[in-house]
Amino acid sequence: MTDTQQDSPHRATGPLAAMRVMLVTHGLGTGGAEMMVLNLARELHGSGCPVLVACLGSGQTDIADALRAAGVRVEALDKRPGPDPRMTARLRRLIRAFRPTAIHTHQPVLEYVLPAVRLSGAHPRLIHTVHSVASHETRLPILRRFNRYAFSHGVVPVALGEEVRDSICREYRLAPEGVPLVRNGVDLGAFACERDLDAAEAGAERRPPRLLCVARLASVKNHALLLDAVAALARSRRDATLTLVGDGPLADDLAQRARTLGIAERVDFAGSQRDTARFYADADLFVLASEHEGLPMSVIEAMAAGLPVVATAVGGVPSIVADGVNGALVNPRSAQAAQEIAAAVARIWENPERYSRLSRAALTTAKDYSARAMMEAYRDLYC
Repeated sequence: MTDTQQDSPHRATGPLAAMRVMLVTHGLGTGGAEMMVLNLARELHGSGCPVLVACLGSGQTDIADALRAAGVRVEALDKRPGPDPRMTARLRRLIRAFRPTAIHTHQPVLEYVLPAVRLSGAHPRLIHTVHSVASHETRLPILRRFNRYAFSHGVVPVALGEEVRDSICREYRLAPEGVPLVRNGVDLGAFACERDLDAAEAGAERRPPRLLCVARLASVKNHALLLDAVAALARSRRDATLTLVGDGPLADDLAQRARTLGIAERVDFAGSQRDTARFYADADLFVLASEHEGLPMSVIEAMAAGLPVVATAVGGVPSIVADGVNGALVNPRSAQAAQEIAAAVARIWENPERYSRLSRAALTTAKDYSARAMMEAYRDLYC
């Protein structure tokens, strides 16, 4: 797709007319960082800003397809496993051809992007969003050392919330005023759904709650704790079902754990899904037991669907989930964390007035996390 074709649906005026934004990410699989890139790219493109998404990995993914469907140009660089010096040359060629005024990176890609920029002779504004606490953004100390170099040589680190900003300042010895804060945003309308809160508040008969978690089946998301919580509910003679949307390396282990706990019939492993909105619409509560986080897109999506959220108090989660206001927070390091999650679910679901109040508050909270607001905040950093 040519730049002219990409620009044609909308004509920008003002700052966007002069901007050309290149978003660079490690991959475009299903994850929070990738969804953020999708939402941001669509908003930029819809506002008339020429935008290119470059991913080091494969371009044959659902998110890559969604970007193309929205008219966004996607370039996949087919990175080999491990270090791949070809990425620098390929990025340099893209930079020279696209002529970005701003390059916005995500995930561990700066070790390729920064040399590519220098070799291209271009002078774009360089922005890097840290999607998790800084010490967990990459497992490799050498990449964190490169980040420290990049942040002292013109790359602006962006945090998703105060907790993430604090971690960036600690890890990279930066002053808080040098780390802008831009919260994630979603297409709120895509997750809006009808909930009969008046009937709930009137005390209509309750069925067992339908719990939902949308997250990659990886150790950091700690799905095992959610399975333990469902088992705890069952032991207290409370029925609940749990739907896990996502795929990952722990799928088989988690399925075996559900069988061992005797709750296999209560847990639906839905796998990776292109359309997650229908799962939010069918659920009653959203649950997330991560060991660490940035600002999870799934929590914002859940609140946009009117779901109270029960989550572990890690990373940026407490900046959006307020205990007793729009959900409940649990200490992930508590020896009784599973029982605390189960108790929070029961406390919310078994009190119709509380459920209705938390659901309405979740909808109100979500309004502050629109994709449009996120794009406008980044646009100011691109200038």
